[in-house]
Amino acid sequence: GNHAMLALRQGRVGEAKQGFISDYRAALRNRDSTRAGDMLQQVARIYLGNGPADSALPAARQAFSLVWNHRAFPNAQQRLEVLHTLNRALAARGLYAEAYQYSEAYNALRDSLTTVQANSRIDWVSTRLQWEKAESQKQSLM
Repeated sequence: GNHAMLALRQGRVGEAKQGFISDYRAALRNRDSTRAGDMLQQVARIYLGNGPADSALPAARQAFSLVWNHRAFPNAQQRLEVLHTLNRALAARGLYAEAYQYSEAYNALRDSLTTVQANSRIDWVSTRLQWEKAESQKQSLM
């Protein structure tokens, strides 16, 4: 993954694609379907950006299946990314109705995550203020 990502960032697209495919196969052998999904998603993105775009959809569908059907819940960012990649691959093939469904799922998950993150920050700030208030009260008693 790291070597392939480096190759991609350096513009060596063919080398990057082969690296991601190799890492995908290794992840499957190791029964790490979330990593396999990540690697295959990178391949789909390469196909979307550099062609052949028709190859992006099968890779994106398989990446989606690996990430979403894995027994262990992958992180939410991973799910967002695979939804976005699948949406782009579907749109590139002109399958706009299906792309729209994945876009809606992406937006719903993104909004939920934003709400959770905002609530977490609010809880953290509230806890911090309560702690500082208690510390201040302790200091005034001394």
